[in-house]
Amino acid sequence: MATAKKTTKSKSAKAAATEEAAPKAAAPKKAAKKAAAPAKEPSAPPPPPPPEEPAKKATKKAAKKGGRGRLAPEPPPEPMTGADLQAEGTRPLDGVRVLELSMLPAAAEAGLWLARFGADVVRLEHPTPAPPLVEEPELFGRPAFDVYAHRGKKSLSLDWKKPGAVEAVARLAARADIILCDWADKDLKPLGLSPSTTRDENPRLIWVALSGYGRSGPLSKFSGRDINFLALSGLLGLIGGVDGLPALPGVRLGDTAGGSMPAVIGALLALLAREKTKKGQLVDVSQLDGIVGLLGSSVADYAATRRKPHRGREALYGRYACYNIYPVRNGRWVALGALEPKAWATLCKAIDREAMIPEQFAGPERQQVLVAELTRVFQRKDIREWSEVLDGKDVCLTEVRSLGDAVQDPHLLERQMMLTYRRPDGSGSYPATGVYPQLSATPGALGEESRPTGADSEEILAELGLSKKDIADLLD
Repeated sequence: MATAKKTTKSKSAKAAATEEAAPKAAAPKKAAKKAAAPAKEPSAPPPPPPPEEPAKKATKKAAKKGGRGRLAPEPPPEPMTGADLQAEGTRPLDGVRVLELSMLPAAAEAGLWLARFGADVVRLEHPTPAPPLVEEPELFGRPAFDVYAHRGKKSLSLDWKKPGAVEAVARLAARADIILCDWADKDLKPLGLSPSTTRDENPRLIWVALSGYGRSGPLSKFSGRDINFLALSGLLGLIGGVDGLPALPGVRLGDTAGGSMPAVIGALLALLAREKTKKGQLVDVSQLDGIVGLLGSSVADYAATRRKPHRGREALYGRYACYNIYPVRNGRWVALGALEPKAWATLCKAIDREAMIPEQFAGPERQQVLVAELTRVFQRKDIREWSEVLDGKDVCLTEVRSLGDAVQDPHLLERQMMLTYRRPDGSGSYPATGVYPQLSATPGALGEESRPTGADSEEILAELGLSKKDIADLLD
């Protein structure tokens, strides 16, 4: 079972592993300090790492203090700023200019992805944006989503009705490599922008248009939200327990997997194509399309069987005891993914149920018996006790964690996918997700804290060639 114990390492052992690994952008600050330090005589080799057994005992001792069978987290690393994770060397999208016209999360997160890998992203905002549709939690006096999604971007705030505003936006569009836009065509008219006319004036422009249903088809004139895309795609009908209501996932799949990820992929593909053709193109991103794209293997299964999937009874969604979710003592849960016969056999031996080994893929009625038996077995111990029973055994059993536990996970902390971000002004820190995917030679960067609305307006307008008087008139 994956626990904090297996990630415990000595400092010297960790250093040796780091020297053998591919270069990463994780510690430029340390590298800078090392370079600035005076040269020293070669030192003696580091002492060998201490034996693992004391570390295990220490971890078990700490685990006993965790309460309710919970493993006590290891001390978190020091908080970081955006500068701590700046990429070493050239990032893949350095020099690429992006104009972001986003009102909804999908386009905003796509812009964040491009910014983290080097793109110069300018977010065009109105001085009085529309109020949020639902109540949003705040982080240091700002919407928490804005703090996350606009990191590393510049903010230009303009009132479209002022003389010169439309011309300034046109200049921005003329020099952009990518326009990332979720605005409806009617919202673009006051700015004189559209995918066709803007690309006519800037033939190398890549216009990434994000919408719920795409720019064609019977639904293209309608609006939609995450729940609608999940419902229409068929995905929502697959989530949930047997004979129960479909269950809403706890994340915005339609925005992230359906919108922002395809938008980034499309933008990168169009950039690659432009290297060959010297021309830009329109990238039509539908969030419904993106969700349907997640169902490729499910549609293939349906094509082969012509059988309507039954929620909670499909091969990887509740049919087998070896691939299921079970309650443990103290009200928590574990996820079992022992599909490989070796993993299933190892688990059955560890829990003294060897008679179940040949029944791994038995028929439906027998599977219900196996599920009931495993439920009884797992409920006898808590998370900590099961981690001790299965220590060192690769059976694909993991605890079902809360988000609060996940942000302290030692594996995610070591890979810097969960980290603590320290505000540059020293006013506080907060947990944040890191940068992925991890490139060895041209890694991305976390980026500095997101800028307040309009914070970069003067700088951006000056770069466009506007005079100080014109800038003052626009921003007054």
